[in-house]
Amino acid sequence: MVTATSTRRLFADDVREIDDFFRVLVGRIDPDAVPLCEETDLWAALDTIERRAASTKLLLARRVEEAGRWKRDGHRSAAEQLAAIAGTSVTAARNQLETSKRVRKLPATEKALRSGRLSGAKAEAIAAAAEVAPEAEQAL
Repeated sequence: MVTATSTRRLFADDVREIDDFFRVLVGRIDPDAVPLCEETDLWAALDTIERRAASTKLLLARRVEEAGRWKRDGHRSAAEQLAAIAGTSVTAARNQLETSKRVRKLPATEKALRSGRLSGAKAEAIAAAAEVAPEAEQAL
């Protein structure tokens, strides 16, 4: 009996496809050839993409810990694994992980992250403050 295999597309496949596009873009772009009238709009568009990517990483960080792969890969903690992947300090990765856990309980902050209105640093500050005063989340 022959069994059909599923070709389920993963979220990571979608992101890798976007990365392939950016790899080509970055490889061919000549900043001095971009018309000056486009520079600010291009920069702003790239900033939005960067913010959305950072927001997605922030939202996913807690799941990296839950997955437990960091243990199998020989890391002492999920924060250590995130730091190794991102090339950041363990402290920065730990802050991102803690913010990810806090944001899970902060719907307005999560919504602002998903919409691209918040940077990771702002989300971290809001999540820390909202943990102390949850009723202030909307105002923050």
